[in-house]
Amino acid sequence: MKRIVLWILLVPLALVELYLCSAFLPMRWQLALSRIQSHDHSLITHPALEQEIEQVLRNNFALQLALEASLLLLLAGNTLLVIRVWKLLRRSQNAIS
Repeated sequence: MKRIVLWILLVPLALVELYLCSAFLPMRWQLALSRIQSHDHSLITHPALEQEIEQVLRNNFALQLALEASLLLLLAGNTLLVIRVWKLLRRSQNAIS
């Protein structure tokens, strides 16, 4: 039972890890990924939101630094959780063997 819960916890943590890592890809790659994942192609909500965010981040270095630092902290925390769950999973697997 404990192993099942650990696996159920590990899968979303790994997916969040991949999502957070994608934030550090070059912007051109991020835009390509968002086009692949996006299902709403309507221009009604805000047609140039991605470009405006990119422009604000380019013009305001402190904001870009704060955003990247917060992403890095989230990534580090998630990585520590993944490592901890993985070790618990391996420990419970070794106890069964």
